[in-house]
Amino acid sequence: MKTSDLLQQVHDLLEPNGAWGQAAPARDAKGNVLASTSQLAVCWCLIGAVQNVCYKNETTCYLVDKALLGTLAVLTGGINPSYVSYNDTHTHREVLDLVLAARDREAANGR
Repeated sequence: MKTSDLLQQVHDLLEPNGAWGQAAPARDAKGNVLASTSQLAVCWCLIGAVQNVCYKNETTCYLVDKALLGTLAVLTGGINPSYVSYNDTHTHREVLDLVLAARDREAANGR
């Protein structure tokens, strides 16, 4: 599967209201912290969503991580914080925009 397709799945997982969170890989409906791959999860942070999507697709997260970090470096003018920190210091919309920008960069390169 292409990296751009995986990034689209990350976006789709995080997009609905209430599906995105901060400071935990995933949470259940009561707000309890869970592993990102738990079937009880109803919301994820960005790293949790990446882990969930890669796990479901039986692939490593390396290329998705690389795409997000590269896009973050471009968006921040070379100041390359981790996308985990970005998730916890930015809005839901900004996180979704990061994922879409990474998807588009990967798709433009046939990945």
